[in-house]
Amino acid sequence: MKFNTETEAGQIAALTEAATQFSPEQVEGPGNRTFLVTREDQTVQEITPAGAAKTFLPDTIRQSVTMQTAQSLGAYLDKFKSPASALFANIAQNQIVGALDYHSAQQAALVSHKATLALPFSAEWNLWTGIDGKLMSQLEFARFLDENSEDISSPRGADLVEIVKDMIATETANTTANVKLESDNVNFTFTAATEARSKGGTLDIPKEFELRIPVYFGEHPVPMKARLRYATDGGVKFGVMLMRKEQVRQDEFMRVVEQVSKAADLPVFYGALA
Repeated sequence: MKFNTETEAGQIAALTEAATQFSPEQVEGPGNRTFLVTREDQTVQEITPAGAAKTFLPDTIRQSVTMQTAQSLGAYLDKFKSPASALFANIAQNQIVGALDYHSAQQAALVSHKATLALPFSAEWNLWTGIDGKLMSQLEFARFLDENSEDISSPRGADLVEIVKDMIATETANTTANVKLESDNVNFTFTAATEARSKGGTLDIPKEFELRIPVYFGEHPVPMKARLRYATDGGVKFGVMLMRKEQVRQDEFMRVVEQVSKAADLPVFYGALA
């Protein structure tokens, strides 16, 4: 009986028949593969010499890659895209997925070739959002600003650090705070008594300052405003509240998505690819 040895089922059938009709014998299969067929126990053993067999490629591309930068994602999609390829942007997860073999309106597809970028936050973003809404002692706050003064664009980080350093000398003083709306500053008045002498003074620090930090790893810094937060109960404590940080994140995510879309010349759909 003749079998179609171009298919896997045909190969198995041919080898099985050989095992039932002949004593141990070598059988040549497709792709330069050699098999030893034993009649007694009807076993089939491949004995192809190393490097002699032809490699059969799969009919369907099954590949899922994870990118680390928007530039790499755009370049990869541009190289392997097809007319049916599409981008899916999940704004809630900071994730962009390129479906290179997405289906068309007329033809189904396996969607088995995908490239994914889960945008990682920058170290600066994690640092500032990590203290958002939290209060620190004057010393802690001064140290934090000193270590991260390069992220402050207005007023100059160094100037803000010097103001807070001056405040450290008043840490044990009786302190009151008054908001001066006309100057956008907070005016701190402090008094301290030492034996029979007394001394006092005022310090003005901005109610608001501006940061320039990247939202995502590898991206350019963007402006974001921060407001001063303070408490005078049991000693002055300071912190920051980042203004519209979610809006800043979403705007930057959409900018990166458009960047990838333009680099790969692919349409974008905002949503999650199941």
